[in-house]
Amino acid sequence: MNKLVKVTAATGLALTMGVATLAPVVSEAASVEGNIVYQDAYKTIKTFSKSDLQTLTGVSLTAGNVNKVYNKLTKAATWVDAGYTKAQASKIAQRVSAYTNQLKGILRGIAANGNKSLKVIYVDKTWNEQINFGTQYTGGNWDWEDEGNDNGTIVEPGDDAEDNSGSNNESVKPSTGKLAVKELEVEIEYKNFDVELQYEVKKNGKVEAKYENEFTGEKVKGAKAQSIIEGIFADFNMKSTNKNQIVTHVLGELKLKNNFKKFQYEVEFPNKSEFEFKIK
Repeated sequence: MNKLVKVTAATGLALTMGVATLAPVVSEAASVEGNIVYQDAYKTIKTFSKSDLQTLTGVSLTAGNVNKVYNKLTKAATWVDAGYTKAQASKIAQRVSAYTNQLKGILRGIAANGNKSLKVIYVDKTWNEQINFGTQYTGGNWDWEDEGNDNGTIVEPGDDAEDNSGSNNESVKPSTGKLAVKELEVEIEYKNFDVELQYEVKKNGKVEAKYENEFTGEKVKGAKAQSIIEGIFADFNMKSTNKNQIVTHVLGELKLKNNFKKFQYEVEFPNKSEFEFKIK
């Protein structure tokens, strides 16, 4: 790993009334792998602080330097230094280049608030490869404010603030088996549409399920709804009580953004234990 080298610019020195003004300190780009906040067999979520971004790009992240930092992030070599493989780095760099306004908006937010970090979500599945960006507060809370894409909500191609899916009517992956729960309910409310799913395993082992997605126009019950819901949670630890993991997983599988008005999650297990939360 290269060492961070700080170089004080030799030019730009001025004297006025006995006060010396130096040009900004510039850093030589170096490797930094960020902070892994979630990882499983298919998905990795990393965050890069303001300091991390400066180390990666060699440019101090200020309001005036947003374009310079952004330009560095369009280079695959930058993401190799961030710990990704060359293939992954190339794809991330391409995604950064495709979403100029969104990424610059995120960087402006980080420049203004040192407690924010850049969030990179990399999903690598045969049937569903995604690279999304957002912000996360240093304390561990997601940035839930609904201020449009520039605040760092999950970015999908060609969207405006009302478009919350990467592709209309795109089905989730096939079911891989009955969920280890007694009951599960998820309700997500947006400004113009809602998404709701219900899943219950009866005493006789039969599953009753309902899935409604007003954005895609899907409204199904029975075996089809069961297959969709089991597909959404096929790779997820249903006993997780990490709210961030749950929200990120559900939104990622449904290809929804996090500019929702309400996210409500309730699960009950066969042993009668329960977990629920609501974010508004």
